[in-house]
Amino acid sequence: MQVLDSLIDGPLQLGNRREGDELIGMIVRYLRTGDEPSPRTDAQRMALAMARPVLEKSRSRIVAGSKGGSEQQSRSASKSPSKPRSKTESKSGSEQQSRSASKSPSKPRSKTESKSGSEREGESQSKDESKRASDIYSSSSIPLSSSEEGVQGEDDGIPYAEIVSLLNGAAGTAYRPTSRKTRSLIRARWAEGFALADFAAVIDTMVAAWGDDPKMSAYLRPETLFGTKFESYLNRRTTRKEARDGDPFAAY
Repeated sequence: MQVLDSLIDGPLQLGNRREGDELIGMIVRYLRTGDEPSPRTDAQRMALAMARPVLEKSRSRIVAGSKGGSEQQSRSASKSPSKPRSKTESKSGSEQQSRSASKSPSKPRSKTESKSGSEREGESQSKDESKRASDIYSSSSIPLSSSEEGVQGEDDGIPYAEIVSLLNGAAGTAYRPTSRKTRSLIRARWAEGFALADFAAVIDTMVAAWGDDPKMSAYLRPETLFGTKFESYLNRRTTRKEARDGDPFAAY
């Protein structure tokens, strides 16, 4: 069982180390046994809520992988072992192979043929694991790699944590304010003169526009919202459909 970094980053950032350790234990137990976490404090509940989307996907993948392995073992056990060949059959087969080898030299086997069954099985498992990881990190909850993470202690006066918290709370995501890519996007917009209120307005506007659309909700992420189209999102006009659902004068 593999525990993703994004699941323990929240508990590790809690001010009370004991609360953080307890929450990590609840998360690991849930992934392993399915026991629902029971946070004691408000801080634990908040950290668990932020990690919930990734936690649920990780649990689903573990359950699916466990079922697949059990079914494969059952099918292997149900196959009957092959009967040992008699001495006469083995001798006849060896003589036939020797005659075939003496008639013409064998062709060099290709790289694919030279691979053993265990190697091919290992490659297949590796591809399956990569696909599962891709599914987990797809959509709007893609945690960045450790090489893209920023330094938590960096203090340049920009409220990274508040901005990312607004996005996570509105879109139900679990992005980290320490991500180097996210911080660079926020820093670029901040340098252009935009403030915290502008980030909040862009997040609220685009969540209202894309939140109920399964296809577009995948773009509720820092790379999209805080990118070069930030100002156009800030000045986005509400569509007539959105006006019918909310303010009747919003489209005018």
